[in-house]
Amino acid sequence: MMGYHISLINTTKCDDKDKALYNFDILKNILINQFSLQEQLDNKGQFSFFYSPEDENIVLFYKNNELWANTTDDNVIAILLAISSVLNDGTRVRGDNLETFKSVSETYIHEDDKLIYFIENNKVSKLKEIFYRYGGFVIPILFGLLTWIYHIL
Repeated sequence: MMGYHISLINTTKCDDKDKALYNFDILKNILINQFSLQEQLDNKGQFSFFYSPEDENIVLFYKNNELWANTTDDNVIAILLAISSVLNDGTRVRGDNLETFKSVSETYIHEDDKLIYFIENNKVSKLKEIFYRYGGFVIPILFGLLTWIYHIL
């Protein structure tokens, strides 16, 4: 299935067991009881997806600790934002272009995604890539070491 992939992800540094996205039963309970979503099972009785009986565009899949949809529909983005707010554990809504949604119409590049975003969009040179990867402390240290070596020799 091709299209725009939008997902709930959690890249916070806390223990995974404390993240609702990593516990399907907790997440399922929240989606059904607080968001009136329903669970669709396949012909073997296994989970297939969540959906809204009121809005046919709201179809959410769950795989690899991500709740995701294949859409650009504002209502789907809005419900994902509401879910992330209820989870209140660092979970955020991220789109295909690594943009994190503050609202349906406002996005930014999250700190955890900056390096990937800049590399994928050819926005940094190799030196800047090293700077972003190592938090900017490598370059001053290297410069200081080179200066020290120069003065010794």
